[in-house]
Amino acid sequence: LEFRRVLFRSVIDFGAGTLDLTILDITKAKNDDLVCEVLGIYGDNNFGGIDITRIVYGTLFDEDLSFNLVDINTKLTIADEIKIQLSNQLDIKYYSNELDKTFIYKYKKFYSQLEKTFSEKMIWTIEQVLGAAKLSKESIDEIILVGGSFKIPYFRTLVSEWFNKQIDKISLKIDNQTFL
Repeated sequence: LEFRRVLFRSVIDFGAGTLDLTILDITKAKNDDLVCEVLGIYGDNNFGGIDITRIVYGTLFDEDLSFNLVDINTKLTIADEIKIQLSNQLDIKYYSNELDKTFIYKYKKFYSQLEKTFSEKMIWTIEQVLGAAKLSKESIDEIILVGGSFKIPYFRTLVSEWFNKQIDKISLKIDNQTFL
């Protein structure tokens, strides 16, 4: 069979607990069958949405001693709910019934913390999968973002700007779907 290269596709899955990347070489046979070959995979099992929650948690609770007696699960729930709201709006005013307290969280501070904590690690991980596939970032034709952490605009922008490509396919559902 004769094959014609269609595209190199990068799938980046940034979910709750992991960052997983796959580089696919998609070719088309003369009979129009598509053939996908995995050129590289790389993942970080200790890098995901929970790390984003930890940033919010630290900002809200690490320096405020008045929360020392509050159950850690309650504080993690509040931090996670604020993180989720930061996916849709810039500044958060979050009221906790359990603590009878309103928390104010500014996106500008969140953005600066994400930039300081995540940008190098995210780019380094992408570079590792490209190295495994023996490809440059310029050779990637299409990027698909999967996972709930990509709901946060910062991460979509980071990947798009680093690759210098518009990202058209984003799966923001948190279920186990991946699409070609």
